[in-house]
Amino acid sequence: MGCRGQDGVYLSRLLRGQGYQVAGIDLGEPGEDVDDFYRADVCDRHATRRIVDQSEPDEVYFLAAFHHSSEGPRISEEELMSRSLEVNTLALCHMLGALSGLRRYTRLLYASSSRVFGAAGTPVQNEETPLVPVEPYGISKTTAMRICRHWRVTERFFAASAILYNHESPLRPPFFLSQKIVRFAVTAAQGKQSTLTLGNLAAQVDWGHAADTARAMWLILQQPAPEDFVVATGELHTVRDWLNEAFGIFGMDWRGTVHENPALLNPDRPAIPLCGDSSKLRRATGWRPAFSFKALVRDMVETEWARQTGQTLTTPAAV
Repeated sequence: MGCRGQDGVYLSRLLRGQGYQVAGIDLGEPGEDVDDFYRADVCDRHATRRIVDQSEPDEVYFLAAFHHSSEGPRISEEELMSRSLEVNTLALCHMLGALSGLRRYTRLLYASSSRVFGAAGTPVQNEETPLVPVEPYGISKTTAMRICRHWRVTERFFAASAILYNHESPLRPPFFLSQKIVRFAVTAAQGKQSTLTLGNLAAQVDWGHAADTARAMWLILQQPAPEDFVVATGELHTVRDWLNEAFGIFGMDWRGTVHENPALLNPDRPAIPLCGDSSKLRRATGWRPAFSFKALVRDMVETEWARQTGQTLTTPAAV
C-alpha cells in the first residue's frame, strides 16, 4: 500500500527480487515495479476488502501515510488531525478487518515513525521507550501501533510495526530537506548562481537510506512472531553535515550561498533529537545498514547529477 512512494518502490523491487508477485495499491498511476496494480483510496473500506479478496495476500506492507509538510500550504489543526487519523489509523483498521476474513495466514507490517516518541526526553530510543507523540502525525501513528498490538491479542493476528527513523533516497520529492540540499549543490556545481534558505543548520537527525529501511521491513515480517522493531542507524548528523558532504563531492564550499531563516523552523520537531537504537532488530535478523551517511548523500548527488546533466558523475567515490 502506497506503492508509488519512496518506500513502496524500494520494497517492491526487493520483493520481486526475492521472487514475490507484488500487488500495489495507490491513488496515482501504476509504476513499473509491481506485477498487479489497484488504483484505490485506502480509506475506502469496501475497496480495501475487494482488493484483499481478489489478491489474497500472504504479506501486506501498510506504507500509506498522510504527513503534512511544514513547507506546504497551511491547513487547520482539525483538518490535519482528522486526515492523519483517517489515513494513518482508520485505513489500517479497514485493512486488518479485511485480512481477518481471509482463510489463510497473512502477515502485516505497519510502517510507523520515530515521531511516536515525540517528547519522550531520552537521547536514544528503543522499543521500550514510552510513546509520547506531540503532533497529529505522531499521534495517529501511535494509535495505529496500539491497534496492531490489540489485534495480535484479540485476533491472534500477525501485525508487526516498524518504527522508522528518517530515511532518504534519490526518490524523495523535491520539497524534502535532503533533496533541496542535493539539488542546490548539483546546480551550484554547474556554475549556476543561486541561494538556498533553510531553517536550523544545527538540527540533528538519524538519517538512513530507504533501501536499507525496505530490507528491514521485509526481515521483520519473516520473524516467527509479530513484534515492534526500531529501524534506525543510531547516528546523528546535522543539516550542516548534509551540506558539507554534498558540496564536498564537488570540492566546493556552501558558505555564503546557504542561509538560515528561523521562520522556517518546524514547531512540531521534538526539542531533543530522535536517535534510534536498532539493537533488537540487528540481533533478531542480522540487519545492518548497507549505506553509510556519506554513501547516502553520494547516491542522491550522483542520481541528481545524472538527472540534470544526462552524464555520470566522476568524482572520487564515497567511503
